[in-house]
Amino acid sequence: MGQAGPLFTQKRNGGVAMAIIGREFKHDSEGKPILILKPIIRDNRKRFVVPLNTVWKYSEDHNEQFESFLANRVMQLCQLFDIQIPKGKKQFTQLMSHISQVIMEGIDDLVKMAPAEPKRIIMPGDMNFIIH
Repeated sequence: MGQAGPLFTQKRNGGVAMAIIGREFKHDSEGKPILILKPIIRDNRKRFVVPLNTVWKYSEDHNEQFESFLANRVMQLCQLFDIQIPKGKKQFTQLMSHISQVIMEGIDDLVKMAPAEPKRIIMPGDMNFIIH
């Protein structure tokens, strides 16, 4: 698993569309699969983690407060990634749609990820320690 496609595009440089947010898959400190959103154009090294047990919140079919939840999440992501918040309703709605889409498109890969293999450290003597 690794990186996936862009989350949102923005026109720059004479109308050329550039991706500004992407996703990748990793494991958290407990070895559970997570989806990570990150900026692409200006990577400020900040990441937004979506644990497997919360991906349902990004689905219109499963979350009754989908629109307000996602609108708040868009604001958080824009602030976190230093992205200008779209001023127009149409552009903001498009961004909401793209965020939901990239997360929903990543669910299959996230669900299919096996938990991380525990790291086995052998200590002198007969004691074994397993670190996740």
